[in-house]
Amino acid sequence: MARRRQSGFFEDLMELVSMLPWWAGLLLALVSYLWLHDVATQPITPSSTDIKQFGSAIGQQLWVTFAIYLQYIIPAACVFGASISAFKQYKRSEYDQSSFSDLDNDRARPSSAMAGSPGCPVCGSPMVRRTVKKGGRAGESFWGCPKYPGCRGTRATT
Repeated sequence: MARRRQSGFFEDLMELVSMLPWWAGLLLALVSYLWLHDVATQPITPSSTDIKQFGSAIGQQLWVTFAIYLQYIIPAACVFGASISAFKQYKRSEYDQSSFSDLDNDRARPSSAMAGSPGCPVCGSPMVRRTVKKGGRAGESFWGCPKYPGCRGTRATT
């Protein structure tokens, strides 16, 4: 069984943010920085000699200490994740544009094989020349629909 590569908190957060839109990752970075910065700059109440309040004072000190470091780590992971998301979006749009331009070029100038081909009797698509592979007519050519197996239109070659 294949094992998943262990990753840390930073990498997991970056991967999670990269699944969001890039602007949401940047917004998350800004909000997390502002919130953690507010926590990190809170004044620490002096610990009293009362043993009952000692635990809450240590808890507050730990939270402030974590916030001091996390105010930079979490936004950095969010910004890196947002940049990955923006790159993915750019690549997707580039791919989509190239696919549509290729499709438009194919429609504008039909290939020489399709220029003289008859239309499919079932769906009307320009047919392609095919060769029989098996049976008594093996080796003979015929016109077949390019949408096969969705459309099974055929014509004999003349």
